[in-house]
Amino acid sequence: MGSNGGILQPRLKVVMLPWVAFGHISPFLELAVALSRHNVAVHLCSSPANLRSITSSQSLINLVELHLPGDLLPPHLHTTKNLPPHLMPALKTVVDAGSAAFGRLLDEISPDLIIYDFVVPWAATVAGERNIPAVLFFANAAATTTLFCHHLKRPAVEAPFPALRFEGQNEKDVSVKMLWRRGNGKSDGERYLEAIEGSSGFVAFRSFREIEGKYFDYLPSLLGKEALPVGALISSVGGDRDSWQDQDKLVEWLNKKPAALVVFVSLGSEYFITNEEMMEIARGLELSKFSFIWVVRFPINARVREDGQEVMDSQPMSATSLPAGLMERLHFDRKGIVVEGWAPQKRILSHPSIGGFLTHCGWSSINEGMRLGVPMIALPLQIDQPVNASIVVNLGVALRVMTTSIFDEGLKECVNKFKGEDMARCIEEVMVGKGGESVRKRAKEMAELMANKGDEEIEMFVAKIEGLVREIGLATGSK
Repeated sequence: MGSNGGILQPRLKVVMLPWVAFGHISPFLELAVALSRHNVAVHLCSSPANLRSITSSQSLINLVELHLPGDLLPPHLHTTKNLPPHLMPALKTVVDAGSAAFGRLLDEISPDLIIYDFVVPWAATVAGERNIPAVLFFANAAATTTLFCHHLKRPAVEAPFPALRFEGQNEKDVSVKMLWRRGNGKSDGERYLEAIEGSSGFVAFRSFREIEGKYFDYLPSLLGKEALPVGALISSVGGDRDSWQDQDKLVEWLNKKPAALVVFVSLGSEYFITNEEMMEIARGLELSKFSFIWVVRFPINARVREDGQEVMDSQPMSATSLPAGLMERLHFDRKGIVVEGWAPQKRILSHPSIGGFLTHCGWSSINEGMRLGVPMIALPLQIDQPVNASIVVNLGVALRVMTTSIFDEGLKECVNKFKGEDMARCIEEVMVGKGGESVRKRAKEMAELMANKGDEEIEMFVAKIEGLVREIGLATGSK
C-alpha cells in the first residue's frame, strides 16, 4: 500500500474471530504472528476473560475485546477455560448473541477481510452484510475435516482412508455422534457445514502438505472449494502466553535431570480428567519409573443462571483428588511434579531432559511436539484426538497407548478408556525401548523437516486473501 511519512503501511487489515477456547485462540494468534511478518495488520477479537491471559508484542497485532451478553453466564465464564462441560451449550448461546457486537466492531475497524472459526459461522454472514470477504480457518488437522465432512455429506460411502478409523467403533456413527452436541438450537455438525459454505473461495488449515497431502488433494471434492495449508504455525519457545510463577524453579528441577529421561504429561486445555482417569495416569507414571511433569486441570466452582435463578455448580475436583499419598511423593526434589492449571508447554518440551511427551493428541500439542523433536506417547481421549493419534503414529513419531473406545451417552461423544499398566509400557518403549528407537529417530527427523521449512504456505495465503480483497473491491467499486 506504500508508505506514509517513512512508515510502511500494512498491506491488509484483518479481523480474526476464534472460538472462545485457548486451544482455538492460540493457533489464531500464531496465524496472526505469521501474517504480521508479511506486513498484515491483525485485530484479534475475543472476550475479556480470554484476552486477560494473552499478550502480544507485535506492533501489527491488536487484541480487541468482544463484549458478550452476561445474563446467561457471567463475563468471567465467557471462555472454555475451567468451564464445567455441561455449561458448553450455554456458552455457545452467549457467543452467538455477540453477533451484533461483532458487527459494530467491524464497522469501527473497517477491515479488508475477516478470518473466523467454524464454531461461529455467523461471522461470515455479518461480514457479508458489509461486503467484507470472510475466510474459514480450521485450527485442526485436514484429516479431521475430511472425516467429519465425509460422513456429514457422504454418509452412505465408506471413508477412503484407513487412518480415519476409530478402534472398536463404527466410524460413521462415532464421527456423526461427535457432531450432535448442540448449543443455541444448532448442532456442531450444522455449524461445521454452515461455516464451510460461508467461506470466500477457499478454506485454510493449520497443517502442511508433507504430512497431510492426500487429505488436501481429497478435500476440495467435499468442501466445494480449495483447501489451503498455512503451515504448522509454531512460534519460538519464548512465545508462551505468560509467565508462570514457578517457571524458574521448574527449569532448575529439569536441569538436574539426565538428558531425555523425563516424560511430560499434558491432556490439553479443554479436557477435564475423571477420577478414574486420574488414578490410571498416576498408576501408570509410578509404574513407568521415569521422572515426570504432569499438568492437571479442573473446572472451577461456577455460579450460573438456571431457570432464572443463580445456582452454585457442584464442587470441582482438585489435586487433592489424586491417589492417597501420591502428592507426598511428588515434591520438586523427588521423582515428579504435578502442576495444577497451566505450565509453559513449549519451554518444557524444548528442554533436553524431556524424552517423551504423553499427549491427548490435540492438534496444537502434536505440532509443538513434532516441531521440538519430542517422541510422543499418544493417549487420545475424545473428539478429533483418535484421528490425530493415527496421523502421528503413521508418521512414525509416536506410539499409541492401548485404549477401549466407548460412546458416552451423557457427553454425546466417544471417549477412550485406558489402563495404567498399558500407559507405563508405552512410556517405557518410547523413552528407552528397542521398539521405540525408530520413533525417537523419526521425531528428530520431523523436527529438522519443520525447522527447514520456509514461509511458502503463509506467502500463498497472503496472496490468496489479497486476491479476495481485490475481487470484492472490483465488484463493489470500493477498492
